[in-house]
Amino acid sequence: MWHNGQSTSQSFLDRGLQFGDGHFTTLVIRHGQPEFWPRHWQRLAEASQRLAMALPPRLEIEQLVTAIAQQQPDCVVKIVITRGYSERGYAPQIAASVNWYVTTAPLSAWQQRALHVERAELQLAIQPRLAGLKTLNRLEQVLVAKERMERQVDDLIVCDSNLHIVEAISSNLFWYDGDNWRIPQKKRRHCRYHASRNLCCGAA
Repeated sequence: MWHNGQSTSQSFLDRGLQFGDGHFTTLVIRHGQPEFWPRHWQRLAEASQRLAMALPPRLEIEQLVTAIAQQQPDCVVKIVITRGYSERGYAPQIAASVNWYVTTAPLSAWQQRALHVERAELQLAIQPRLAGLKTLNRLEQVLVAKERMERQVDDLIVCDSNLHIVEAISSNLFWYDGDNWRIPQKKRRHCRYHASRNLCCGAA
């Protein structure tokens, strides 16, 4: 195998790189405390189960997150789990061991201001088997982010191919209907509220 034109002894690629065969969660560490860690672990566990993928030991991941919290008390942590290395071909190898990666980034400053938000031209595909999972295949979000830059707006409201509201580019959506706060039913890639309704956008 060659990497950037240079020969390497590694013969197999990570399936996360080859096929987006993996999932992730992104959590906030604030004042040295991981926020909502049990829910993030539950997300990782559910995704691994639904993708028929092994799960790394919880204790190992928790120990690393705790160490990061001590070193970087205010940051964003991304945990990525892939099905591991494999030869050519889509079919996963039964004996393959999962890989997991952790990265950190500075915690963004909170800004409370009105946003210029429009509806995205790109629409999300509907795939019930993957609905609600944060898989590594984020090409739709990449293209929507590019669209936002080209249109020079703060964010875009993204709909599925049935024009049901799903989300913003990398934020959740919520709105008040006069009686209750509402959010799109993201796990189904479906929402009872059509894109013509008014709503507000907020990062979560």
